[in-house]
Amino acid sequence: NIEIDNTKKVIVEAMIGLAHKMRLAVTAEGIENREQFELLKDYHCDKVQGYFFSIPVSAEEIDKIIVKQKHLF
Repeated sequence: NIEIDNTKKVIVEAMIGLAHKMRLAVTAEGIENREQFELLKDYHCDKVQGYFFSIPVSAEEIDKIIVKQKHLF
């Protein structure tokens, strides 16, 4: 619930900032809605994943999805 909890927002932003200062890439997991995605984008999170984008799928299925929706990538 980072999109509604100010304390969590501050913690997430600080964690992303610290990781970037250490030259680490940050992947956020469990993104469930646009508000969470937009917040993480604003914090310059490197990668995101979660149900907002897709249910879990096999490697073969993700290949099909990427080919089908290549205009998004």
